[in-house]
Amino acid sequence: MADINIPSSPIRKNDSAYQIECKFALEPSLTRLFEKARSAGWDPQHIALAVAALGWELLVDQRDRMQCEGCGIEH
Repeated sequence: MADINIPSSPIRKNDSAYQIECKFALEPSLTRLFEKARSAGWDPQHIALAVAALGWELLVDQRDRMQCEGCGIEH
């Protein structure tokens, strides 16, 4: 996978420029992943849905971990 550029500034909620910069940074790696999955025989629509679902699951897991810090529950 390609290196991913770091953000040019701290997280800015609801800033479309930050979101565009993040998308630009991730695009080469995701394109390679998508092409590898297609080459393996996966359907493009299912690839896109799987990537979106995995992204959502990672986000929810990270949120849960942050909310549970110090609560004594291991993830």
